[in-house]
Amino acid sequence: MMSLSWSLVSIANKKQQQFRRFKITIHRLFGFAFLCSISFFLFSPKIPRSPNYHQFADLRNLLGVPNTMMVAYSSLFSSLVIERIGQRIGLGCMCALLFAAFTCGVYERIYDDIRLCLMFQLILPLAIAVVAYMYPSNYTHSTYWFSSIGIYLLAKLEAVSDKKLYRANNYVISGHSLEHLCLALIPFSLSVMLICRERKFK
Repeated sequence: MMSLSWSLVSIANKKQQQFRRFKITIHRLFGFAFLCSISFFLFSPKIPRSPNYHQFADLRNLLGVPNTMMVAYSSLFSSLVIERIGQRIGLGCMCALLFAAFTCGVYERIYDDIRLCLMFQLILPLAIAVVAYMYPSNYTHSTYWFSSIGIYLLAKLEAVSDKKLYRANNYVISGHSLEHLCLALIPFSLSVMLICRERKFK
């Protein structure tokens, strides 16, 4: 019994040390991502918004489709942080990310530059993958989070090959429309995850 208890204590200590190492690594990863974002924004040329994606873009009332997509990404990341790290940190992330999404939308509308929106949409899925890998789950499944990241990458590939896909399917549906349909699968997969959730007692 004594040997078994000592072995359990040693395993717990090793897990705590690994968690501390992961915590340091996460801070470094977020710092590296922040430096890359600043470098991309400072040294990349201006990227204007293309009117080909939204033919009725002038009829948008507030800040447009990019802002709604960024709000969705913010809520996904914040819900993951609430479940994996803590409620207070997750709510703080949600407020900060919603403010950042609003700022990116205002910047895009005033200066006709979508670089901040692109950074926002590319960094958050990577952050979701890092948090899902580094932190243990309470009742959600990491497989569904990683599948959501895969769906997101597929949607972005469809957006990049917009005109090629449009010509390939005989002008039935464009790649940009397929991107939006593919992104709609993400909340569906996460809904399935919540249906199949199991509470893990420690």
